Amino acid sequence: MSQTDQAHLHTEHMALIDKETSMSILGALFTIMVYTYILYDHVNNSILFTWLAVISLVYGVRFLINHHVLPLKRTNSFHWEKTALLGTFLTGLLWGLGSYFMMPANNPLLQAVIVLTVGGLVAAASVTYAPSKTLGTAFNIPALLPLSVFFFQQQGNEYFYMGTLVLIYSTVMFFSNKLMHGVTSKSILLGLKNDTLINDLTNKIVEIEDLASEMSYQATHDMLTGLINRREFELRLKKTISEIKYSEKNHVLCYMDLDEFKIVNDTCGHIAGDALLKKLADHLMHNIRSNDTLARLGGDEFGLLLPSCNIEKAFEIADKLREAIKQFRFTWENNIFDIGVSIGLVEINENTGNLTDILKAVDSACYIAKDLGKNRIHIYEEDDLKLTERLDYMYSAQAVQKSLADNRFMLYAQEIRAINKDTNKWHGELLIRMINEEGNLILPDQFIPAAERYHLMTDIDKWVVNEAFIFIKQLEQQFPDAVLCTINLSGQSVCDKLFLNYVIEKFTEIKVPPSSVCFEITETAAVENFFHAERLLEVLKGIGCSFSLDDFGSGLSSFGYLKKLDVNYLKIDGSFVKTMLEDKKDYAMVKSINQIGKEMGIKTVAEFVENDDILRELKKLNVDYVQGYGIGRPVPVSSLILDDKIKASNQY
Repeated sequence: MSQTDQAHLHTEHMALIDKETSMSILGALFTIMVYTYILYDHVNNSILFTWLAVISLVYGVRFLINHHVLPLKRTNSFHWEKTALLGTFLTGLLWGLGSYFMMPANNPLLQAVIVLTVGGLVAAASVTYAPSKTLGTAFNIPALLPLSVFFFQQQGNEYFYMGTLVLIYSTVMFFSNKLMHGVTSKSILLGLKNDTLINDLTNKIVEIEDLASEMSYQATHDMLTGLINRREFELRLKKTISEIKYSEKNHVLCYMDLDEFKIVNDTCGHIAGDALLKKLADHLMHNIRSNDTLARLGGDEFGLLLPSCNIEKAFEIADKLREAIKQFRFTWENNIFDIGVSIGLVEINENTGNLTDILKAVDSACYIAKDLGKNRIHIYEEDDLKLTERLDYMYSAQAVQKSLADNRFMLYAQEIRAINKDTNKWHGELLIRMINEEGNLILPDQFIPAAERYHLMTDIDKWVVNEAFIFIKQLEQQFPDAVLCTINLSGQSVCDKLFLNYVIEKFTEIKVPPSSVCFEITETAAVENFFHAERLLEVLKGIGCSFSLDDFGSGLSSFGYLKKLDVNYLKIDGSFVKTMLEDKKDYAMVKSINQIGKEMGIKTVAEFVENDDILRELKKLNVDYVQGYGIGRPVPVSSLILDDKIKASNQY
C-alpha cells in the first residue's frame, strides 16, 4: 500500500473515533457524576472532590481540543491521534488512581461497584477506540492496573483472586482492542475497494449499454437456434390478428411438431438433440420466404407465420418444408437419423377469433396430423370430423377436472401374488376409476389419455397418493406390517419437483409406513425422464419405499437403463406374457427379462396372467410374482377392508 493510501486509511480510522468521541466524553462525565454520588458518604470528600474537579477538567479540555483547537483534518490525522493518546492516557490514569485511593477497604459492595464501573468504561473505550492501535490500550492499562495493585496489597485469598481477575481482564481488553482494530481496518479497506469498484463500474457504462441490447435480443430470441422465441412470435401474431380488420389480405399460421425427435435424445443424449434443432433451424430458414416469420416455440415445436398468403399457397409452402425435413439427414457419432414433421395450418382472416382461439385451432390441426400417422399436413376447418374427435378429447379433460373437483374417483386393487412362499405380505396394485355425473364407472383407458394430453396427471396422482395412503394406514392398523401396495406414477408427476414434496408431506401427515408403499413407473416414463426418475427413486427409497418398473421390455433402451435404476421389482411387459405360449419370441423375451432380474437381484412380476397354462410356465421359469385376471380381478379397496381377503391371501 502506498503512503498516500496509508494516510487515507489512517484518516478514515481517526474519523470513526472522532465521530464517537464527543458522545463517549459526555457519557464519561455522566458516569463521573453518578460515581461521585455513590461514593459521597463512604470516602474522604476532599479526595473525592479533588478527583472530580481534575478528571472533569481533563475531559473538558479534551472536548475543546477535539472541536475547536485541533479538529481532525486529512492533513493532521497522525498529530490528532498523538493528542488524543495523551488525553486518553490521562483520563485512564485518573480513573485508575482515583479508584485506588478512594477504594473503601472493608466494603465489598462498593469495591464491586468501582470495579464494574471502571471495567465498563474500559470495555466502552475498547469499542470506541478500536480503529486505533494504541488509544484503547492507553486507557485500559492505567485505568485497571491500580485496581489490580490495590487488591494484591490486601490480605486474603479473595483479594488475590480479585486482583488476578482484574489483571486478566486488562490483558483480555488489550488483545480485544488489537482484534477489533484489525476488523475495523479490514472494513475500511473494503470500503476503499468499493470506491475503486464504483470507478470501474463508471468506466464500464458503455459495456453495460452493449449488454442491454444483447439482453433485448435474448428476451426475444431462442438462444439455441437463433430464431425468435414463443413470446416474441405470439406478440407478432397478435399484431397480425389486430391488423386483419384493416386489410383485405389473409394470412396463415403454420404449427410444426417434429416426429421421432425423442429417439435422437434417447439414443445420443440432449447434446445431440440440441445440435439437430440448431441445424434444422438453419435448414428451414433457407426454405421459407424472406417476409415469413419462423420461431421455435419450445422443445421440438416450430411456428411459421405466412403473411399475405392464402391457404392453398400455405399448403404448398408447408409441403415444401415437410419434404425438406424428410430429406434432412442428421449424423451424430456414426448414427444417421431420419426425422419427419406433423404440420397444422389455420387461416387468419376477418372471421378469425383472438390469439388463444387461433393457437388452439392450429395446435389441434397439428395434433390431428400426428394422430393420422405423422409426417403430414392437416388444415383446420370448423366442421372437421377429426377436429370433433379432438374436441371430445378436450371435453374428456374437462370431465376429469370436474371429477377431481367433485372427488368422483374410486380406488380399486388387484392382487400381485407370490409364486413361491417367500413373503407373508399381501401385495397388490392400486388402480383408479372415475365416476361420471350419472354415477357410471369409467375405466382408465377412457380418461387417462385426455388427462395426459392436458397435463392433468399430476393432479390425479396426488388424489391417488392421498387416498392410497389413507387406505394403507387403515390396513396397517388391522394387519401391521402385512401389506405392500403399489401406486402408479405418471411421467408428468416424475418430472414435477413439487409432486415429490407433496408425497413427503403426505408421509408426514398420514404417518403411513414407507415400507408398505411401492411406487410404480413405466419403463417409458423412466427413460424419457431419466434424471427426474433417478432423483425420485433416490429420495423415496431413502425413506424406506420400494419401486417397481412397469412394462419392462417395451422400449429400445430397456437393459441399458435398468442397471442405472435401483428398482425392487421388474414388471415384464404383459404383451409378451399373454402370448408367450403361442409365440417363441415372446417366450424368449419373458425368459431373458426374468433372468436379467435374477442376475441383478430384482424381483420379477409377470402381468396379464390370464390362465393356468401361462401360470405353470411362469412357475417353471421361476418368476417371482404374477398378476392378471387369472389371479384376481381388480376390486374396490373397500371390499379389502370390509372382509378379510388380506388374511386369506394364498401363496402358490
